[in-house]
Amino acid sequence: MVKPTYSKITSEGGEEKQVMLLQCDRQERMSKSAFKAREFKKVSEEVFCKIWQANVLDAPELETSVFYLVSGLLLPIWNKLGGDKDSVKVWRLTTDSNHTLLGRVFNEAQMQSILDKLEPGDILSPSSVITIAQQGGKARIKDDLYLVQSRVNNIPRLEILGWNYKRIPEFQSYGCYEEIIKYNSRLFVPTDKSLEVIARLRTA
Repeated sequence: MVKPTYSKITSEGGEEKQVMLLQCDRQERMSKSAFKAREFKKVSEEVFCKIWQANVLDAPELETSVFYLVSGLLLPIWNKLGGDKDSVKVWRLTTDSNHTLLGRVFNEAQMQSILDKLEPGDILSPSSVITIAQQGGKARIKDDLYLVQSRVNNIPRLEILGWNYKRIPEFQSYGCYEEIIKYNSRLFVPTDKSLEVIARLRTA
């Protein structure tokens, strides 16, 4: 199901018409041009109801997601927080224990960017570091060590950047492995043991 929604102002100051794509378990805003490019087909109400009901039955009862709430005195660091139009909103959240929190909401990739600007220390969990890398970001593990996802022989791998070759034996003891590619030494994290290895690197 699709319906019109508010427009978006582009970086050049122009107006970009938007639509809201509604599904049984989520909604997505996109430009009209992006919507047309996806080549959706118009169907009868009867067909739509059958597909909608089938998706409702297949949808999980609960869905969990991770986000970060930055609260406190935000005005002095407002510009450093960055983010998109949605993250500029101030949210009031109530926890299961009835504590009320007020602040701005950010996803994992946005939170890494904030940490790089404010440098408050490494607070992202190992799983968040891995998620950011797998989503195409550059996630800080510790100090000058970063995790990215690289493609080697068209296979995605978790690669460590910012390491010193003198510490290769140390990194290998944590579970990393070295590989020479085009005469360059590169350091990778085994995908199946990534959580364990990142946690060891954090505490090293």
